Amino acid sequence: MAEFTVTHPDPQFSGDMLGVAFTKGCGQVDTEAEGGFAAYSYFQRAGYATAPVEDEPEKDVAAKAAPARKGARTEQNGDKS
Repeated sequence: MAEFTVTHPDPQFSGDMLGVAFTKGCGQVDTEAEGGFAAYSYFQRAGYATAPVEDEPEKDVAAKAAPARKGARTEQNGDKS
């Protein structure tokens, strides 16, 4: 499977539960890690909100790492070069 974000019913909860570390109500579980699938299954059965962790596409990572030069013409500011 994959990694999932788990939201605890108490948004202030910080601690460990079934091997998943929660900080301010949020934790991540890797279903491929030892015990991860069992923890994920428990959280689902118990009604915790779960959502898949999505990796950022490499294109977006590169764009964030190298911001446009000041004054550079881009399609975003209306210039097409």
